This record gives sequence, structure tokens and C-alpha cells, in this order.
Amino acid sequence: MNIIEERTFDIYLLISLVLLGSLIIVICDHLLIIYLGLELQTFSFFILISKNRSSIKSSEAGLKYFILGALSSGLYLLGLSLFFLSGVSLSISEVLFMSSDILIIIGSILILLSFAFKLALFPLHFWIPDIYEGSS
Repeated sequence: MNIIEERTFDIYLLISLVLLGSLIIVICDHLLIIYLGLELQTFSFFILISKNRSSIKSSEAGLKYFILGALSSGLYLLGLSLFFLSGVSLSISEVLFMSSDILIIIGSILILLSFAFKLALFPLHFWIPDIYEGSS
């Protein structure tokens, strides 16, 4: 059964939360608010992927996405904590023009790795075929 064919209130609510999370990511300039929008979006995706309880592949895909999303969120928060430790504001416009402190460089690398993992870019794309196969 396709998830669009169900047309229940919770499906529409989760799709609206994905849209709201995406808008928060695009609109905001603060890295912590971007993290909150990213997590709102991915938590809604977790539920939408594992919505079909009769399929073992759907449950497996939701669990894989949850575990790997938690790993990616940990990398993002570690990068943010390194920014905070170095005394940098978490605004994107101020982070881009900061000095070449080692904590800022490592934090930037961790945040970029987290985004690459969430977007399934080349070196970190190994998990996405299993998720697409199990989702409805």
C-alpha cells in the first residue's frame, strides 16, 4: 500500500512537519536553529518510512535511518560544541569569516560531514539504497 493512498490526518501532519523543517533549514541563519529544523524534518521522515508495519523492510529501513541519523546528528552537535568552545557565534554569516583556529576548522569539517551524511553525498552514500528499498 502506498503511503499517499492512506490519506489520514497523521500522514498529512507528518508531511507538513517535513515541509516546516525544510523551511526552517532554508530560512534560518543560526546553526542551532538549523539543527532543530533538520531534526524536525528527519524525525518526521523516520515515522513516514516505518509507517507500514506489515512490512519487515519498512521497519528495518526506519530503524537504519534512525540509527544513522543519530550518528549524523552527533557529528553535527560535536561540530557545534567545538564552535562554542572556541567562542565563535553560531551565526552562519559570522562563522564564514572567522580566523583559521583549529577548533573552527575541525568543527566545520564535522558539520560538513554531517550534512554530507544526511544528504547521502558520495563518500557517505552507502546506506541510502536500503532506506529507499524499504520506504513506501
